[in-house]
Amino acid sequence: MDTHRKMTIEHDIFARWQPDAARLRAHGFREEGGRLVHEAALPEARFSITVEYDGEWRATIMDVDMGEEYTNHRLENATGFNAMLLQQCTDVLLDIREKCCENQYFRTPQARRIHRHIAAAFGDAPEFLWKRFPGYAIYRHPGSKKWYAVIGNILRNKVDRAAANAQEVEALNLKADKAQVPALLQRTGIYPAWHMDKKSWLTIILDDTLPDGEIAPLIAASRASVVPKTAARH
Repeated sequence: MDTHRKMTIEHDIFARWQPDAARLRAHGFREEGGRLVHEAALPEARFSITVEYDGEWRATIMDVDMGEEYTNHRLENATGFNAMLLQQCTDVLLDIREKCCENQYFRTPQARRIHRHIAAAFGDAPEFLWKRFPGYAIYRHPGSKKWYAVIGNILRNKVDRAAANAQEVEALNLKADKAQVPALLQRTGIYPAWHMDKKSWLTIILDDTLPDGEIAPLIAASRASVVPKTAARH
């Protein structure tokens, strides 16, 4: 679960959330130059915040007395006054997220489709077990309680040794029959497992390189491998 790419406040808060334009307008956002804009005073009266959305989120804190943007709250490991402003900015963004957005669980379209497939095919819900890694979800068989799938964000070059950069991607870990692993690793889009036993797990980067239709039977096989023995005999 190694995702060391530095993110913005906005990215961290809204990465897995889909805004609803009608709810944004009801919250006080207005149309301006092709984007939705909301302005509000901060508890620290000298400062205001402007939040914009045009497919990407931007939050700007203004020093009202000075008439200029204030950015020190974005300093790494902000302390004191800057930490207080960072918290006030965060509170505003979390309030917008809570009132105006829907949780999408995952960032990429294919990860969201895989989530919907698992829900529809098996009725299994994702479990987010780690506060430090909110993008990591596990799926487990309700009978055995064993994991059969993990979706999480990783750096591409951690699994794709040919990758030229450390782009963040979402990936799916699945169990596989040990005898089939070598052949499966020959398929484009499938890699040795990240943070799992490479003899019996695989990693699939969810960037549509491997189509959903080819992933679905791998999910079914992974889930079948953790079915309780008593259930498997019936």
